[in-house]
Amino acid sequence: MTVTNAHSQKELVKQLLPLVHKVAAQISRRLPPHVTFDDLVGAGLLGLAAALNRFDPERADKFKGYAEYRIRGEILDELRRRDLLSRDARTERKKVQQTIQDLNAKLGRE
Repeated sequence: MTVTNAHSQKELVKQLLPLVHKVAAQISRRLPPHVTFDDLVGAGLLGLAAALNRFDPERADKFKGYAEYRIRGEILDELRRRDLLSRDARTERKKVQQTIQDLNAKLGRE
């Protein structure tokens, strides 16, 4: 699907709404339950709107691929904005949790 004058932006949004849901569902599988699917879809719609406004047919062959890239990026950006921990702090926390699990397995106790 390419962006042409024959398709209005409204029609493109209707056609690509399932893509927004698909990307949001893929990302939501790896998230804790307090992050709602609707929040991901909302961020994805912002990404779709940005794709509609910024798409340059001269630089990309297909709008759908470009839109998926923008949708995923906007969802991830929104998750980063909401995250209380920095990336380094999250990595350090994972290392500590893994060390605790390793010691529990090695020693056979908490």
